[in-house]
Amino acid sequence: YEYSELIGQNTRIFSSGNTTKEEYKNLWETIESGKTWKGEFLNKKKNGELYWEDAIISPINNGDGEIVNYMAIKQDITKLKEATNEIISKNQELKEINATKDKFFSIISHDLRSSLSSILSLSELLTDKAYSFSAEELKTFGQSINQTADSTYKLLENLLEWSRLQRGIITFNPELINISDFLNSCDHSIIEKAKNKHIKLDMKITKDLTLYADVNMLRTIMRNLISNAIKFTKSDGLILIEISKSERGETLFAIRDNGIGMPPEILDKLFNVAENTCRPGTENEPSTGLGLVLCKEFIEKHGGKIWAESDYDGKSRGKGSTFYFTINSREAVYF
Repeated sequence: YEYSELIGQNTRIFSSGNTTKEEYKNLWETIESGKTWKGEFLNKKKNGELYWEDAIISPINNGDGEIVNYMAIKQDITKLKEATNEIISKNQELKEINATKDKFFSIISHDLRSSLSSILSLSELLTDKAYSFSAEELKTFGQSINQTADSTYKLLENLLEWSRLQRGIITFNPELINISDFLNSCDHSIIEKAKNKHIKLDMKITKDLTLYADVNMLRTIMRNLISNAIKFTKSDGLILIEISKSERGETLFAIRDNGIGMPPEILDKLFNVAENTCRPGTENEPSTGLGLVLCKEFIEKHGGKIWAESDYDGKSRGKGSTFYFTINSREAVYF
């Protein structure tokens, strides 16, 4: 502003509308009581550009101690704010990188080693003492080895996909998908897992539903979410898969189970790589929490979001959980 443009004006001409009435009230109460106020404003220049300023506003008294004026000393701190925000952003990135690295090494050092150790122990037992076991015992050992090997393979599969995603080398190839055809071509090992626990898989899908998505990513998302539902549902339970179009035109997926549910402290941390939300399934199936993190990142690549709800009473009475996610290909993030 020119000097002449400001004479007689109220300081509200600098207001950007970003300072609340409460903040202004606190300012005036402070200086009217004879004290000095210190703070920051996000104000507006004559050309409409926003800028940050550091302000010190003090009352000026006459000889009788009465306030006759106020003096404001202000400094443009926009660049300092930008630099500070950049530092905060970089620190957050470093925190996330370290959390990712810690999660990666934790899975390798604990979960992967534990699974392989179990396979080695069982196979060693069979090698050394196979003659002393009955056919039924040998069958049980074989099933245990197979189950552990299967979970280890799925863990490795998630680890490899996750590491490739972190390095930005996963290609994103969306295509038009018919949901019914897609579900019929899904991993049949999931169906076997459900059968082994006598869990019914049911589906409710809008007729002739199609969406634009990456088939491999969508398959990984569904595999992880349905496997989790099976893992935390007891024998003779039910899992319902619902897929429909939302009011906003997104494709909405819901995977519902009547399993053991989740307490709030786990529910709030589910999709954070830095948090430990691992717990065994209803038949002690292993868990790393990595699958949900991978799901979240794949879903966000499709412009969607994921969230969960759980009716939990702390007594494992089959309240169950529901995982929701949306796919919005129009807002997909391309690599």
